[in-house]
Amino acid sequence: MGLHGRVAGGRAPVWNVPHDRLTHFVGRRPQLDSLLTAAGPRTISAPRALTGPGGVGKTQLAVELAYANRDDFDVVWWVRAERAATLAVDLADLGQALGLSAAQADIRGATREVRAWLDDHDRWMVVIDNAPDAASVGAALRLGGGGHVLVTSRADDWGDAAEVVAVDVLAEDDAVDYLLGVTGESDPGPARALAGCLGCLPLALEKAAAYVVATPGLDVAGYVEVFRQWPATVAPDDGPRAYPRSIAVTCGLAVERVEQQCPPAATLLRACSFLAPETVPIALLSDVDELPEPLPSGPLAQRDALAALCGLGLARSTWRGGIAVDRDVQAVVRDRLAGAAGPVSAPPGGPPGPWAAGVVRLVDRAFPVDGDDPASRGRGSHLLPHALAATAHVGVADVEPQATSRLLARVGIHLQGRGHLDEARRLLERSLAIVEIAYGPDDPEAAIHLGNLALVLHDQGDLDGARVCLGRAIDIAVAAHGPDHPAVATLAGNLGSVLGDLGDLAAARSWFERALAIDEPTYGPDHPAVAGDLTNLALVLWRQGEAADAYRCFDHARAIDEAAYGPDDPSVARDLANLALVRADAGELAEARVDLERALAIVESAFGPHHVEVRAHLTNLATVLHDGGDREGARACLERALAIAEHVDGPAHPTVADVLTDLGSVLSDLGDASGARQCFERALAIDEAALGPDHPDVGFLRRNRDRSRALGDLGADE
Repeated sequence: MGLHGRVAGGRAPVWNVPHDRLTHFVGRRPQLDSLLTAAGPRTISAPRALTGPGGVGKTQLAVELAYANRDDFDVVWWVRAERAATLAVDLADLGQALGLSAAQADIRGATREVRAWLDDHDRWMVVIDNAPDAASVGAALRLGGGGHVLVTSRADDWGDAAEVVAVDVLAEDDAVDYLLGVTGESDPGPARALAGCLGCLPLALEKAAAYVVATPGLDVAGYVEVFRQWPATVAPDDGPRAYPRSIAVTCGLAVERVEQQCPPAATLLRACSFLAPETVPIALLSDVDELPEPLPSGPLAQRDALAALCGLGLARSTWRGGIAVDRDVQAVVRDRLAGAAGPVSAPPGGPPGPWAAGVVRLVDRAFPVDGDDPASRGRGSHLLPHALAATAHVGVADVEPQATSRLLARVGIHLQGRGHLDEARRLLERSLAIVEIAYGPDDPEAAIHLGNLALVLHDQGDLDGARVCLGRAIDIAVAAHGPDHPAVATLAGNLGSVLGDLGDLAAARSWFERALAIDEPTYGPDHPAVAGDLTNLALVLWRQGEAADAYRCFDHARAIDEAAYGPDDPSVARDLANLALVRADAGELAEARVDLERALAIVESAFGPHHVEVRAHLTNLATVLHDGGDREGARACLERALAIAEHVDGPAHPTVADVLTDLGSVLSDLGDASGARQCFERALAIDEAALGPDHPDVGFLRRNRDRSRALGDLGADE
């Protein structure tokens, strides 16, 4: 607690703590001593949970712990746990900071890599900040290894999940020392009186001390009188946004001062109050047209506004180059806009609705549209909590439905691209509901959102749900744009993929042919969109037994992609793998091997040696080598593929079982019955746990295990 200011000193090589160390930190010695010994980090048996009500300084205690022991750690990583999506993204981003391969995209793969790394290392600390409860962060608590997991939470029931360290208000003497240290006064009497008024609550003490320092001619005794004159009924005393009177008064006084003396700073504060209590990039708050009042424009005006807010303790600047506002300050500001806090019946700023809408527009304009490249994923990860917070403050359709639905869709697509499918589905369902209520269920916008939702449902395995969404979307798009519009082609191709996965190959072929018939005249015969249509159609043709036509489509797609992207693009590798599929099926094993070796070289160069696409090409190449009699070559490919699968997916993932099954078959053919049996037994254990004991794949593995066991026994008898 206290005024914020940077403290000189090094930090761990991997560090993302979003808060500066306090220049005035008092008390908390028992808690600090119980968290780490003076000698530095040590292995602990369970995570520690700093628990207590809002404003008692849980987060600042975690910050102090990180800075005080930064020389003892190689990794200090801060995880925003208030929402499941930010928790998952922040853990995955630790993998990127550590340079782990899967960290570039898939959240689940990246998190598995992070866990494996932490299991093998010590000298690290992960702070899980503002966890709602133990259940919501359960998996994150079990990080293992020789490091530390520290949680902050208002919940106090952690059972066996974490060792609770209760954080309460400051002792009165510590509160007095803090007030005297910040204000520079020497008389403890007024400071003790103010500490009593504020209940020794650290957040309120910080705001009060900042106000005194920032107000010429005001001392602590004068502030006590101002505090006592403030109306008694200034805040809700129950409900989800409850905060104590000490917060309402100290924040209300400071907000009123800013409103009167620095309106641009007040505008900045109101905007931040509809965002997350995390670091807000200053660049996000540079648009002067979206809010009811203009934001400060230009670096000098922004600096002055930020200085006014920080000087009164209403915000803090961060080492990331942004601004952060505590959630209790945010609540006070929003309540003032609604006329529910403070002595002023109609404070400046107007009603909260236009502010919520304006902030949604700000974030919508900043959130990246394309989340495929690392730079876009990084921007999306940084803006994710603000997008979720901004959209949470607007209703279903009464405030800015277009920007809200669009932002929800962008965030959903971002999370889908990183493998966080459940949260992506929830957001996309909400975006669709907003559009349907605001514009009607048959509006063209609804078709777009139905198509987005269908892709997530497809990824989740809900094929029937995806089929229904795409059928509705196509009907809407045809009615709005006509049957030959490119939007119809995109939806038709997606529906074809769903129907193919459902086993309806004839219907899938019909939809792929329709997409191709639209895209060829629209874009020309050599456009990459046409290559995608040809690839989809070829896969169905091959599955229907029309190998020659499938080969022609695959080869045409390869030629288009090579001309568009160059011969070493990953899309060309996928085309080559498809060609090899058809060639191998026709017995052209030498040609298939050449295609697959070229595809493997392309993806290794593009993604590195441990990428999932490398694993896929290795398993395909192993099949071709095995069928061609090169069993040792097949074995080498599968052993590499197994290492990648274990590294990316974890040792108990069904993908690992698939590779183990293939490897077991190769080892059996090589006469290594013992090695084959070990592969089959391990694959059997994985699939029994994932699929259940009665699944057909499990029965297949049992038969292979028993066969390899019998062969091994026969060899022993001989």
